[in-house]
Amino acid sequence: MARLPTRTGHTPLKAAIHNRPLLAAGGLAWFLLVPSLSLIQKFAGTAAAFGLVAIGLTFFLALSRRVRSTGPSNRPRDGRLMSTATVVMFAVLTVAFLVLYPLTNRPAGGAPTFDPAGGGSDRDESLALGVGELRAGRYPYYQQTHLQNSVTQLPGGLLLAMPFAVTGNPAWQNIFWFGALIVLARWAFGCDRPAIAFLALAVFASPAVLQDFVTGGDLAVDAIALLAGLFWLVTSAPDPSIASRNKVIVAALTGVALSTRLNFLLLLPPLTAALVRRAGLTTTFTVLLVVGAAFAAVTLPFYLHDPAGFAPLYLHNKFRQFEGEVRYGTVIFPFLSLLFSALLALNPGNRAVSGWLIQSGLVLTVPVIFLIIVASMRVHGPNFMFADYAVAGLFFGVFGTMLSTFGPEPW
Repeated sequence: MARLPTRTGHTPLKAAIHNRPLLAAGGLAWFLLVPSLSLIQKFAGTAAAFGLVAIGLTFFLALSRRVRSTGPSNRPRDGRLMSTATVVMFAVLTVAFLVLYPLTNRPAGGAPTFDPAGGGSDRDESLALGVGELRAGRYPYYQQTHLQNSVTQLPGGLLLAMPFAVTGNPAWQNIFWFGALIVLARWAFGCDRPAIAFLALAVFASPAVLQDFVTGGDLAVDAIALLAGLFWLVTSAPDPSIASRNKVIVAALTGVALSTRLNFLLLLPPLTAALVRRAGLTTTFTVLLVVGAAFAAVTLPFYLHDPAGFAPLYLHNKFRQFEGEVRYGTVIFPFLSLLFSALLALNPGNRAVSGWLIQSGLVLTVPVIFLIIVASMRVHGPNFMFADYAVAGLFFGVFGTMLSTFGPEPW
């Protein structure tokens, strides 16, 4: 991994968040609570969903003021990727998955044995079907789950899960990728306190993340895989001491991770801006060329094989089902989301790693807000059924907010 600079200081973003605890609290509440609104509304009602926001904002405000009063940690960096505390965190998550996933997993043709997590979804079944067909040398997008849903994962998601299919179920990749998140956090923060705080908030303060994890969903792991690749590129691309070969390899793997969900393409404008400001045009062009080539290499063959049968292309655009509420919304809302991403990328705050992460989190959350709006228009009241798709933005946004408070800025 890249060497981290030893100098310390406050970027404008770091100073703003440190001096305005409400800004930090609002950011944490936005990224952590929005994804769970659908789960809370489903089982406790709309009032409880709004109550969650109020209670959460109060808690995060108190937490932010606490951080402001104590100030950022000045402890020297610890070069270890894992420590006793992070190993314990990984053990807790592993046990939770080993115990709860088999209980919530739906037997063939039956109901879940136990339902402590809202029943989850059929995302794990979709992943298993797709990977199984791919391993057998067949086109993966002709199969359907027990809920009559087609395989939704893009080819990159299937390929990333392929190594875990030897366990009998690729959903076991959740343990690996959450372990990778722990390593990434430990390396980025350089000490236990902020790393554990980030992990505890990301996993346990948002019920949607915990539900997705223990039910074998892939919303979180797709985001973590892409976050790991992009974070390495943004922090390492400006470092001339890192071999170009290593940068190319990571860029290629990141391109594969990009081919997991179509909304991740919205991350390209802030990524481009961050790389240009940190590493220059030449390095940026090389990195994006490799990322794009890898994305195309794993995606286009499946699309070209059967464009009409390439299910992710139309299943990932959730706005299709709301044409009655907003005409041409299938095009308008993705365009507005891309426009927002491009305009946000113009803000120079993405020169700092924390600023780029927060921008990326916002970019991934905005389309979900559009979905909540049109879904609410349909039922003439608050409808948060699509809020869990904001899980992807959670990891980027919370990571950025925590780094801006505790992290070694400027990198």
